[in-house]
Amino acid sequence: MQAEQCSNLDNLVHRGAGIRIPRRLWTAGAVHEAVTRVLANPSYRESARRLQQSAQQIDGWRNAGDAMWQIVDSTGV
Repeated sequence: MQAEQCSNLDNLVHRGAGIRIPRRLWTAGAVHEAVTRVLANPSYRESARRLQQSAQQIDGWRNAGDAMWQIVDSTGV
């Protein structure tokens, strides 16, 4: 996994919207068990909906652009 993927997964797990399966346990059975657990537990869906609503309120393109310009401005370029 890429670094940002690990970070994203950590955030999903922390917010109750996902399950992390340790790499050494990546098997079809472990994935099946995790998917079954997520689908059977409504709290995962509720957490994912909260994250979705939060993400829809964020203007990611604008925020990323603003952050880049702040860096440019702070370095005097």
